[in-house]
Amino acid sequence: MASSASSSFVPPIFGNFGKSASDLFKKKFDEKKDFKNVVQTKYKTASGLIFTTGGEFDSKNNLSGNLKLNYKKDTFGEVESSFSTAGPAKTELKLKKLAKGLTLIVTGDTGYHFKPDKRFSSPTGKLAAEYQQDFFAGAAAVESSFFDRNLLTGSAVIGFEGLSVGGEVKVDASAKKNDSDSIADIDDYNVGAQYESGDYTATLKTSEQGNNLEGQYIHKVNSDLQVAGKFTTKLDGSDAPDSRSLGLVTEYKVDANTTLKLRGDTRKVVAAAVEHRLSNPKLQVGVASSWGIVGFSVPNPKDFGLSLTFGDYDSDK
Repeated sequence: MASSASSSFVPPIFGNFGKSASDLFKKKFDEKKDFKNVVQTKYKTASGLIFTTGGEFDSKNNLSGNLKLNYKKDTFGEVESSFSTAGPAKTELKLKKLAKGLTLIVTGDTGYHFKPDKRFSSPTGKLAAEYQQDFFAGAAAVESSFFDRNLLTGSAVIGFEGLSVGGEVKVDASAKKNDSDSIADIDDYNVGAQYESGDYTATLKTSEQGNNLEGQYIHKVNSDLQVAGKFTTKLDGSDAPDSRSLGLVTEYKVDANTTLKLRGDTRKVVAAAVEHRLSNPKLQVGVASSWGIVGFSVPNPKDFGLSLTFGDYDSDK
């Protein structure tokens, strides 16, 4: 976000290009989270530690339990751990007070999954550093799945008066290219640009080794309404029906306790989500659903989710 002085601007990390618009499209419409039936409790202790516990079951009647711990402290940063009977245990530590503009992130997960053949997937670990100052932002990361591959990522962004331009490269250090003696292979590389100005942000970036082009736009109309749009297209000249897509989403704060989201795209899928907060009992109710549209027929229900969160549901905001 641009500072009050026009000559001073701290650009975002390349991995965060378009993040605001992407979050608006994904939050409340996550297939792995929101299109499930969830009952959970969330409480914040006097020391600031947030406990979230609960259970969930999906459309296939798979039942799982989960526990998440989150702790933030201005003097060092943030730590979060999550455990689930249906997936890997994961811990993330963010250290933000090591030096001005520097954030160190350490992430690890057990890679544990329930599989029909009773096998375990490989655990993973990641060490990342992000550095942001006036006119420049850079990031470097090392991610290893130990028994699978080692991925190195580097990115750099320069910015001035709201305009940021940068790129990112990912290298698989454990891959062999064309059976040669090379021990590294470029896994992915992309470039992008983003412009921020007050209440709106526009982003243009590539993905999948520059084979796809994606544009995003988000506009905060007022304190109660924000809208976003995105388009994607393949750059290989493909004329396949799914080679291009356009999506729109809006979030409207109906009142102090109710929020409504609507989303639709040219892939003929529409979705809606409603979130309402009660004071007695202290409960947050969320309902999310999506439908497939085929011609002029009645929309075909695709996914549905109901969530109930008791306790301090606003504690992590």
